[in-house]
Amino acid sequence: VPLWSGLTLQVRSQLQHTCNHLQQPATTGALQQIQSAMISKAISHAKGNVSQAAKALGISRATLYRKLSRKNGP
Repeated sequence: VPLWSGLTLQVRSQLQHTCNHLQQPATTGALQQIQSAMISKAISHAKGNVSQAAKALGISRATLYRKLSRKNGP
């Protein structure tokens, strides 16, 4: 997943490496953990700027806020 300023997350290769060692596909929980890590990293690199983080992730700011509320919600 390409992000701004040449920063690239190596998620695809990590997933392929992990899936090669599993007999079953990645679970929803594992995918949610990856998504959460990507969101956290994007916000961190954007120095808290949610609009910039959303743009880097290729999602709308509203979608990012929704994902953040689900992550921190009940």
